[in-house]
Amino acid sequence: MDSGLRGRRRDAPRPRGHGARRLCRALATLIALLVTALVASPLVGCSGAFDLGQTGGDAQAAATMSARGPSGTSGRQASDRPAEPDEAATLDMVCVGDVIGHMPLVDSGLAPDGTRSYDHLFAQVRPDIEAADVAVVNQETPLGGEGLGLSGYPLFNSPQELGDAEVAAGFDVVTCATNHAVDKGAQGIANELAFWRTRHPETKVLGIADSQASYDQICVVEKDGLKVALLNYAYGLNGLSMPADNPYAVHLLDEGQVAADLARARQMADMVVVFPHWGDEYATAPNDNQRRWARFFCDNGADVIVGTHTHSLQPVETIEGDGDRHALVFWSLGNFASNQPTALKATGGMARFRLVKDDSGCYVGSWELDPVVCQTGQGASFAVYELAAYTDELAAANGAGVGSVAACQDVCSAALGPAYDREHSVLAGGEVRTAA
Repeated sequence: MDSGLRGRRRDAPRPRGHGARRLCRALATLIALLVTALVASPLVGCSGAFDLGQTGGDAQAAATMSARGPSGTSGRQASDRPAEPDEAATLDMVCVGDVIGHMPLVDSGLAPDGTRSYDHLFAQVRPDIEAADVAVVNQETPLGGEGLGLSGYPLFNSPQELGDAEVAAGFDVVTCATNHAVDKGAQGIANELAFWRTRHPETKVLGIADSQASYDQICVVEKDGLKVALLNYAYGLNGLSMPADNPYAVHLLDEGQVAADLARARQMADMVVVFPHWGDEYATAPNDNQRRWARFFCDNGADVIVGTHTHSLQPVETIEGDGDRHALVFWSLGNFASNQPTALKATGGMARFRLVKDDSGCYVGSWELDPVVCQTGQGASFAVYELAAYTDELAAANGAGVGSVAACQDVCSAALGPAYDREHSVLAGGEVRTAA
């Protein structure tokens, strides 16, 4: 059985050139659709971090994730059908780093008539996002909307149309526990939650809450009987306090709370993915605190850990915990869409991994990290590209001062180590057995 994501074997060379790569992905998607039709395996049910479609926040309420095919049409539906005993249930995830509402990025979506659209930001990578069973984006800055006044650093408030664009691009899950989450206080949290609940109730929002009930909910996504719990935490709030009128606003890294959440998640799901917002900004290696928390996550039942916050790429590693447990760690995916200068900050990562449940247990079947580059500019020229499709012409025009494709490749090589394949712009790995 091919364990590579979307039919791509780890030991097979990746197609050279963007066109060939897209063709292979298109063929893989077609094959997947045919297989899906044969086994009648529609997708995903989710008990969200809070029930975005209802008030009151029933922790066990089930909602259906949005279903999109490569053209944006319905291609994924809820399914509770367990895999047959001789089948492997799989769930493919794609995760990206920080979307940061710097004012040049915010201005790129403003039309002459005053309306806003940010679809251009993700247009170049939309096929990759839509191809996943579950796609996750980190919304670094609060989507408080224009009513609170749009603002950039140091106290951010971003347009809600950014969220519209994320959904249109194919993201199913948004992580919001960041150090900027309360930049606009309780009202910023309230506005963002109201936006997601009313405009995109099918989207799962992690890491922020407005009640004990919504704080206590755990998001579980499911495909063919494989259940995966998703958790999101931030290291802190840039010295700001939790709003007095909303003590549940942000999920923070607290050992007692995290241990309790992981214990409940393990009861609800087969596997657990944790999204911590952590680390030193602009560092290309994890610090001791990241390593301590990663070990804590692993010991308490996390299978995959996907980090954000540093605005720079960091390595991918398999760590060992107690009792023969292991966890796959993407230490940091860096930036996804932002306006931070230099190749270091403009180059981020798209993590892909396949989770598997079969007769032998639950584990990571394969994984890879594909670098991305944020092209800054005016209007629709502001966009995220995969490094494999990036050109020196684009790099020369990048307002972030990237300079060249080689400069981005140097960033990746330095952060990801000698296993990084510069020729094909990928760091890839195989099976990770996360539990004994």
